[in-house]
Amino acid sequence: IFFRCMALIEDYMASLGVFGYYLVGMGLLFLVLTLCKPAEAKLQTSKPFKKFQYTFLVVYLLMFAGDWLQGPTVYALYSYYGFSRKQNGILFIAGFGCSMVVGTFAGSLADKYGRRLNCIMYGVIYCICCVTKHFNNYNVLMFGRLMGGIATSILWSAFESWMISEHHTRGFEESWVSSTFSLMTVGNGFVAIFSG
Repeated sequence: IFFRCMALIEDYMASLGVFGYYLVGMGLLFLVLTLCKPAEAKLQTSKPFKKFQYTFLVVYLLMFAGDWLQGPTVYALYSYYGFSRKQNGILFIAGFGCSMVVGTFAGSLADKYGRRLNCIMYGVIYCICCVTKHFNNYNVLMFGRLMGGIATSILWSAFESWMISEHHTRGFEESWVSSTFSLMTVGNGFVAIFSG
């Protein structure tokens, strides 16, 4: 099994070329620096916090994986459906434009209606966005891109604000928030890279 895993990693690295070796080198450097951290630099936390952090990170990184996974394939899907480069561009501009507009007030919606509900709404809206990809109809796909723009705005704000709010509600130490943000950033970077 070990040799099969190594062969798969080697094939993956070969497909990435020089970038792959850079990626692995940086990953190993990060791992070494993290593991070799002096004992006094390591944050002492509680078991309930670790459980909360783990649960949050699994959900957070899965949500981002879903978003990152669709990125490389959507343009190809629209091209497969026969849409021109211009139509494809308009679909993308509509999605990113919607995200830009909704992003200006997505945080206040979380404050008004609740962070948990906002995170649930992300899942519902994103599901609608994904379902529209199954239709070879420009208007349906445009609606999906608009839903995707709304979902993206929620994704980049709601989960972080929910985590901070829940962190305070559970009475965890303020200094522990930074460790969750560090893991979110590093984890999201790895998820983005491995999602393509």
